[in-house]
Parts: sequence; structure tokens; C-alpha cells
Amino acid sequence: MAPYVNLTRDDILRNEDISTWPPAVVQLVQSIRDALKVPSWLKSEPPPYTDKRAVHLLDQLGTIDDPSTCHLWEHVDMVDDNLQQRLNLAFSTALSDCARIQVAIEREELSGTSVPKESFIVVLMRNAILNVSPGLNSLEDVLVALPRHFSGEPIPALRYMKRSLSAPLVISICQKMPVEDDEDDGKATSKWEDESSEASSPLQWPPSVTMSEFFATLTAAVEEVEEAVDDDPGILSAPFEVHFLAYPLFAPLPSTCHISVLCIANERQLPVVMTSLLYQRRVWHINDPLIGIAFSKYDTIIGLYVGWLDDATPDRILPCVYLGRIETSVTLDLSSPLVSLVVSRLLMSLETSICRLRDRVRNTVGTIAAQTQTQTIHSWRIDSDVRMDPLFPSENNSIRDRIIKWSQQYSVCEEDMSRRTKNPATVPPVPVHQSVP
Repeated sequence: MAPYVNLTRDDILRNEDISTWPPAVVQLVQSIRDALKVPSWLKSEPPPYTDKRAVHLLDQLGTIDDPSTCHLWEHVDMVDDNLQQRLNLAFSTALSDCARIQVAIEREELSGTSVPKESFIVVLMRNAILNVSPGLNSLEDVLVALPRHFSGEPIPALRYMKRSLSAPLVISICQKMPVEDDEDDGKATSKWEDESSEASSPLQWPPSVTMSEFFATLTAAVEEVEEAVDDDPGILSAPFEVHFLAYPLFAPLPSTCHISVLCIANERQLPVVMTSLLYQRRVWHINDPLIGIAFSKYDTIIGLYVGWLDDATPDRILPCVYLGRIETSVTLDLSSPLVSLVVSRLLMSLETSICRLRDRVRNTVGTIAAQTQTQTIHSWRIDSDVRMDPLFPSENNSIRDRIIKWSQQYSVCEEDMSRRTKNPATVPPVPVHQSVP
């Protein structure tokens, strides 16, 4: 898998010249830069609900007079009660998480051993965005499906390698796909879920069976599943491309889809994760840029990136992915209490775009469901070809053929062993040699 990940990462186009970025990307980046501020009243009025373990960080804020960070303080005379309450909650949570990071650094200095800080960074970022933006979901250590190559052509070798990548954190919104109404019980059920659950139900056989009887039962069950697939070919046309999570092949897909808002990964894997998320968002007709955050395992400094797609590539089935780094006026070191507050305020600024994204998804869910059923969406996942194969291929050396062949060989061996047990071969007696006097 590593060579393919490296290939995908190398093919992503890096663009550091913001003057050449699309207007929507520039607008998002500018709004993020403008949000890198914290109200100056924090110096004199510490936020309530602050953890007692983070009280000492408030003293650090009051004594910060570094010229390189003075521009981060924003003089705000008055804010409404609702906004101030949300700011207090966000800032108190950020200070508590920052205190944990400082404890990890102190432990590292005392022991002389590097302490991983990945979990601390993920928790800080997760709390910062979930506390201020209701209705979001936190997916931690999730498997994201690997994207196809930009050419869109299937690669046979990918069938024999891992087809997913672990992402430490993906923040998403959820949208339920429309399902058919079952008039019998009045509940909304999915035809795909019903039939797949029946097909994947465990086999039933008597408690004591021979190996031949077991494979006879298995073969009969396989034939029943094949007949069900032949009768209704729509079983395998579930909305697979609307998901970015990796699911087991031929397993029923959930009716709820996650659409990413923000992702966090290490510097090596972030471009590939963002590629998959951008392709999945395109299926949902979302062309907005995506924010990604990169980190290092043993460091507390994070980097901000923005990714977008470019359709002006007629020689490719899938659009090109562009990735640009968002330059900030201060190093985003989350061990600093001021920077932790700044990052928390930054994530609050994404609320407007998140709400707009949620409304757009709700308005297009019907169109997406129709397109996935008619298979008019380009496959962007490398596991699409494997999933869309027949459940039991008729090619030589298929799984079914190999099982049946093995069971027949085992039956022959079983009969031969039974014959030998009933008619054991006569073993000649061992000659007794007389001892030499």
C-alpha cells in the first residue's frame, strides 16, 4: 500500500501562490486569517468554567507582552450574551486541553523520553469545534477509503493490498439517505439492507455433521445467494460512492452518510486523506474547498492546509487535486495558551460555512440517491471495482470453485481413511534376532 500512497501523494499538485488560487479558496483562507484573534478582555476577565488545572495559564496570558503576538489580541468593547457564553465555553475548554499538553511536555523533559502528543492535539481540535458547532460528528481513528489514481482506471494489483487509510480525526455532518417505505410494518426500511441482511445471515446446520455434509450445506447456501443476486441485480448498486469510510465488501451499507467538514492527519497521509474526502464531497455536488490540519507525532506545532479540485483536466476521469498551505502570522504551537485560544477562535469562524454546507447537502440528497441508483457517478474509490464484481464470480479458480474442489478432495481422503479403519493392513511381525553368545 505504501507505494500507492506515495504515488497518490506525489501526483497532488502543490500550489503555494495564493494569487493563483480560485476566488472561493482565497475567500475561505482570508476569513481564517481574520479569525486568528482573541478578545483582549481575556486578560482581565478570565472565562468561567475554567479547569483548576489550567488556572496558571490565565496568569501566563496576563503577562504576555511579546511583540510578535500582540497583533493576536482584538479589542472588542461589547458582544452579545450568547456569543460571549460560547466564547467562554470554547476558551475554557481550550485552556484545559492546553494544560494537558504542557503536562506531557514536562513529563518528556523529566524522563528524557519523547512523549507522543498526537492524542492531545486530536482532543484539543475535536473539543474546540464540537463545543461551538452543534450537530457535528467526531470520527476518530477511522478507515478512509483510498482514492483512485487521477486517471480513474482500475489497477488489478489493488485487489491484493489494503484499500484504506487510517485518519486520526474527521469532523463530519450526517445525512440520511432516502429509503423505501415498507407498508407492512409502517417503518422505513432499505431494500438493500433487508436483502443483504438475509444473504449474510449465518448458516444453520445440525450440531454434529461431517465435513462433507458441512460443505454440502455451504454449497446450497451459496447457490441460494447467487439466485437472489440474479433475481435482483440492484442489490449491488447501493450508494457506495457517497461514502468515504471503508466498509467490508458485500456488507450492507448504512443509510447514513458522513460528509467531511475538517480532517486531521500526519503530514505524510493528510494529502491522500483530503483527496478521498474531496472526491466524496464532489459526489454530493460540494465544490467548496476543504480544510486539513497536519501534525507530527512528537510535536505540538500544527499546519493548516486547504484543498480543492480542478475540473479543467479533460485527459483525466477524476479532477486534479490541489493543495496549498495556509500561511499564518504566528507559529501554531498548541503548547502556548494564547495559540490554543487563537485556534479555538479560528474553528468557530467555520460555523457559517458548515451551516451552508449542511443546507446544501439536505437539498441535494434526493438527486444524489437517484444518481447512485442509475450509476451515473464516476467511481473514485479503489475498492469500487472489487465491490461491484458479482458476489461469486464464475471465473476459474473462484472462491466457490476452490471450496468445492477442496471439499471433494477431502471427501475422497475421508472415504479412504474410513476404508483403512475398517480393513487395517496386515503388519508383518518384526523378526526376532537371536543374541550372539
